[in-house]
Amino acid sequence: MVYKAKQAILILGDIFFLYFSLFLAIFIRYGSIGKAQLQIHLLPFSIVFIAWLIIFYVVGLFDIRNLKINVFFIRRFLTGLALGVVASIALFYLIPSFRISPKTNLLIFSVIFCVFDFLWRWVLSRIIKSPFKTVLLIGNNLNANELKTYLSVNPQIGYKIQAHLSREEISDHNDLSALIKNEKITTIVLSGRLNQEIFLSKLIFKNISLGIEVINFNDFYENVFGKIPLSELEESWFLENITKRRKAYKIFKRVTDVFVGLIGLIITLPFYPFIALAIKLNSKGVVIYKQIRIGEKGKAFTNYKFRSMISGPTQGWHTKNDKRITGVGKFLRRTHLDELPQLINVLKGEISFVGPRPDFVDFYENLNQTVPYYNIRTLVRPGMTGWAQVNYPITLSLEETRERLAYDFYYLKNYSLILDLLIILKTVKTVLTASGA
Repeated sequence: MVYKAKQAILILGDIFFLYFSLFLAIFIRYGSIGKAQLQIHLLPFSIVFIAWLIIFYVVGLFDIRNLKINVFFIRRFLTGLALGVVASIALFYLIPSFRISPKTNLLIFSVIFCVFDFLWRWVLSRIIKSPFKTVLLIGNNLNANELKTYLSVNPQIGYKIQAHLSREEISDHNDLSALIKNEKITTIVLSGRLNQEIFLSKLIFKNISLGIEVINFNDFYENVFGKIPLSELEESWFLENITKRRKAYKIFKRVTDVFVGLIGLIITLPFYPFIALAIKLNSKGVVIYKQIRIGEKGKAFTNYKFRSMISGPTQGWHTKNDKRITGVGKFLRRTHLDELPQLINVLKGEISFVGPRPDFVDFYENLNQTVPYYNIRTLVRPGMTGWAQVNYPITLSLEETRERLAYDFYYLKNYSLILDLLIILKTVKTVLTASGA
């Protein structure tokens, strides 16, 4: 995909300027780039650069959608640089085997990299404003306008909807061929299935010599947004995409959950009394709140969380300024400390670190009746965090629940160790910035 190609170019550019800045810093400091200096600096800085790249990912600097030079980008860029410097200092001084503590070199490197990497991103943002591919969108559906609007204001994604026609507007081969040539179409996005569109399939086939790429609307939408278009789903989609068994992945994930969960519980347990005291001083009620939630395959379980709301019935749609949330509860939710007791659920195998959000029983039963295919999200174990949780805020209405479901279905189709790692990194960003709920 064009998006991934641009992302790869951005990452490779950053790697180049990390090493370029290091070599230039050594030259400025010592007057030459000798073998001895490279032996001292290359390996330690290479390890530090891995930390920088992870930090840049966490703060969103590798998201092409954020590659717009504005105040938000500058804030994000400076945050990434500051965290990179802090991580560098920590690594240099905490790892004795590095045998260097390059205060001056690190300062020179950071200044050089800041200048060149900013210029690199500025130049790249100007270049990628021009779309790599122009698109002919065929067919009307509920998500087509959303796609058109999004791509029109985000040209850096790499696509431009050059033309949008209904099936009826394409009458014959000559019309389609002329449109492709005149509008310089490189990609046709078709709503529906080619094997069900015999007439269109034949017309498009006659034009493949023009070098066009044909993409199903669902796949195109998924790659642009990282979610599934719910309006386009039917039973066959689920049979084709989410019935695969991945035993090795599930075994490894469970072993990881137990190991990390145990370590996490041991590390965080000393903080429990302080959190409990803050909760008790702020409002009356229990410290650990027990909630009956729906888990894997629709099985109910008791979920544990630090209480963040006033005692009494707490189920119901949340509002932006929900008065049921206590002062301490707001802090716990923003920092996600309220979820620490869920480590017990992880160890019991009721939830995982990564997966769809577990629902209240009443919510699940109601949504299962009103939202098509809603029960499908329980095919995998729910999680403390997940693709929907890091991409969409807590739902405040039925319509927002549908939107969040689109991200859950994306996870069900694409879950893997790599995706789980990306979700965890995004969660780290959320916790560090105290966002989310």
